[in-house]
Amino acid sequence: MVVTRILDLALGLFNKRKPDVDEYGYGSASLLEGEVYTLVCFVSEIKKEGWSSDGKERMLALLEESQEWIRKQAREYPEVTVDFIKLDRTKDIIDIEFEKDDIPEGTGSEEEPVNLVSKILYAAGHKSTLEWEEEVKKKTGATNVQVLIFIKDRAGRSYAMASSDKMDKEEYFVEGAVLFEKQNDDTDLYSSVIAHEILHIYGAWDLYGTFQTEGDEEKLKKHNEYLGKSIMLKTPENIDHSKVDILTAWLVGWNKDPEPWFESFEPKPKSQT
Repeated sequence: MVVTRILDLALGLFNKRKPDVDEYGYGSASLLEGEVYTLVCFVSEIKKEGWSSDGKERMLALLEESQEWIRKQAREYPEVTVDFIKLDRTKDIIDIEFEKDDIPEGTGSEEEPVNLVSKILYAAGHKSTLEWEEEVKKKTGATNVQVLIFIKDRAGRSYAMASSDKMDKEEYFVEGAVLFEKQNDDTDLYSSVIAHEILHIYGAWDLYGTFQTEGDEEKLKKHNEYLGKSIMLKTPENIDHSKVDILTAWLVGWNKDPEPWFESFEPKPKSQT
């Protein structure tokens, strides 16, 4: 579960406000609040059997469970309302076939393609991703637009594709996530994985393997007290065993009171690890 996002943060980041809108709050899915429109795409390989009806229903049930869990988590913040617009099965669910080499492998290498949303929208017949996003918001009243891509017959690490003002707007502004039918250990996809990737779209950080607590008693204490059950740390089979921690809640726009220690859990680029 890897998020691809530019994480360069300016000085003064943690002063009781979200990071600059150019970095967070940019793209079709900005702060996780208001009405969220979701386009679901089922991807399969050309000349191979596509998604079955049962397979699709299984993924859609997991999606619904993840969305209901996010709604419930958001209720911990009275000023925040999050709702996911009900899918119109005649318009909001599409099937796309790609050549084998055009389908991500899910290796977790951070070199996975992050332009899959635009490729799918073009393959679906849309001439402009930006015009499509604007039209969707106009028709649905959505605050945010996201595209969730389910990959058939692949086991891999799901990942999010979040935008930045440093990216080409037409190709990357519409944000989404790639979700593999099987996880990289060949277990079934969990609803917690879907929720984890949705949160990534809105700016959440990975909290697994991105920090060191050895020898840092204060940091270890913060981790155990606030982050131990975070869905950004682990994605259990039962999503109700997870929570949106206060750091993640700040990153997605729910928690308006960040703590100075949040900064120490910022993931470092591979070049710095």
